[in-house]
Amino acid sequence: MNNRLLTLNEICVMTGKSYTSVLRYVKSGKLKSITMTIQGKPCYKVKRVDLERFIEKHGISMNIHGENDRISMNNQGISMKETFKEVVKETIAEERNQLMKPIEEQALYRLGILENEVKHLQAEKATLRQENELLREQVKALPGPAELKTKENIILLLQKEKEEQIRKTESLNQVLLDNANNIKELTKERDNFQSVLKELEATIKEKETSQKKLKELHRIQLEQTLKQAEEEKKQIVDIWKKELEEAKKPWWKFW
Repeated sequence: MNNRLLTLNEICVMTGKSYTSVLRYVKSGKLKSITMTIQGKPCYKVKRVDLERFIEKHGISMNIHGENDRISMNNQGISMKETFKEVVKETIAEERNQLMKPIEEQALYRLGILENEVKHLQAEKATLRQENELLREQVKALPGPAELKTKENIILLLQKEKEEQIRKTESLNQVLLDNANNIKELTKERDNFQSVLKELEATIKEKETSQKKLKELHRIQLEQTLKQAEEEKKQIVDIWKKELEEAKKPWWKFW
């Protein structure tokens, strides 16, 4: 008897709670249940022992008369009808929750957008107020007619000074341009002079090289002449020595 499965409607009769409350207990897990499928629809069943534990834990009174009436109805064959009603109610409740959830999310989303727009408008309003105050201060700070006349005179003087400076600058630029042209001519003359100088240096180097060659040739010829003179001198000395030796011999030895 304690393991008999009870429908949610039976639990409503036994506890005096509404169907929505019992369904919430089941879905939250506070009331342990078994999910069954009847005609393709989910159906919740609760064991009597689990219901008794739930009632004892939460201090809920049980309607005994309602329970007996409900049991007698089940014994008379009305259980299937109540089960079907329960399935229909649960299905309607679930579909309603599924339909309401996107609507609630959309409403929250739009509410968030509206709140952001309100904040943005408030920020723009504050910015406009600050800009308005700034413009007022700037209008107050604008000079009067006398000050404007003085500033115009100062501007005219500054423009004249600027024109004078421009004329001086143009004159200075012309002088610099003339100097630049003179520098170019001097540069050309310097380049020509350097070219002539390089040619003279090359000529001098050639002459120095020729002189060195002539000196070397003269030295070689002089050495050869001296060497030849030494040889001739040596030959003469040898001849004199021979003649002296011949002269020193006794006269009879010539025979």
